[in-house]
Amino acid sequence: MLPCNSFHINIQSALSENINVKLKAEIICDYLNNCYVINNLEVLNNDFSNIFNNELKIIPVVHGNEICWVHTHSMRPSILSTAIGKAIEARGNVEMIRSNEAAA
Repeated sequence: MLPCNSFHINIQSALSENINVKLKAEIICDYLNNCYVINNLEVLNNDFSNIFNNELKIIPVVHGNEICWVHTHSMRPSILSTAIGKAIEARGNVEMIRSNEAAA
């Protein structure tokens, strides 16, 4: 039986030179679909807090010597998928890595 692997992350990400956001999210390792599911993504600012109820799904794909975090629906990275993926890497929880050829 596969372990129930869920955890929370808190990150700060630069969306541009002038815009930094603080994020909090629940991460679930979805072993059946071979991806990470991001639930309850919350933007935390001093003035407001906003929770996005839509789930995101990302996977780590190896490009050369680096891991690129891509969305499962488009197989493309974004600022958000990269920031969340780097937070997962920092925890040492990286599983389900695909090679670039296997992800295509």
